[in-house]
Amino acid sequence: MKQYLLLLFLNMTCVLLFGQLNCPPVAGGSTVSEKFHMTLGAGFTRLYGDIDNPGKAGWGTYGRLDYTIIRGLNIGGEGQIGSLEADSTLVDPRSVKGNYANLGISMSVYPFDMAFGTGRRMQSFGEQVARGFYLGVGAGFIYNFHRARNYRDPNNPSTFGPLDSNGELRQRTGSLLLPVLNTGFSIPFTKDTFRRNKGLWSLVINGQFNFADNDDMDGYVPLKGDGTRLGTSNDYYSFYSLGIRYSL
Repeated sequence: MKQYLLLLFLNMTCVLLFGQLNCPPVAGGSTVSEKFHMTLGAGFTRLYGDIDNPGKAGWGTYGRLDYTIIRGLNIGGEGQIGSLEADSTLVDPRSVKGNYANLGISMSVYPFDMAFGTGRRMQSFGEQVARGFYLGVGAGFIYNFHRARNYRDPNNPSTFGPLDSNGELRQRTGSLLLPVLNTGFSIPFTKDTFRRNKGLWSLVINGQFNFADNDDMDGYVPLKGDGTRLGTSNDYYSFYSLGIRYSL
């Protein structure tokens, strides 16, 4: 599934690049649009792992730098820190409370910005919102530190966790994130969206979905009584945030 998503995105990117090669700058004429975009934001996370009740929300904050290749197509890198948490229930005694840090790269496509073309210098708020809608796909790496020792029961294999090279339970885990999916809006503060020789401030509303390549993110690798893994689903987490972007 991950391979198909990446192939679809790469194919879409190639088509869009070919169609945009001879387009004028986004502001029209000789005006040069903003190329660099710096974003800071914060929000809440939600972990989806082996625990039946993901329940409790954690927190997250991020910094991001993007570069506009052509109108409507950005490439960038992001650093993120936060917490991943889940509470125990009456039927599931397991819980998670830990910190994480991740680094990633991704590409973002603004389909309506591409479709609308150069347009007018002064745009309606509705057009700005539409132009600011984006979809992104990327990859990253996450490192987790489990602050509170996860619940373990020697008589219950479903509470077991990943082991290190010495056979000891690991309190630190790492996972490759692939894919990392983003969607949201970048909404400028003013109607004069594409100003010359001035920076542009925008509000960024983002939803991010991070899929790990293993089952280690929550610190649990549940086993059956015979020692085989209980289930084959990898962990993932979502991150919903608000940010401020400065473009120049």
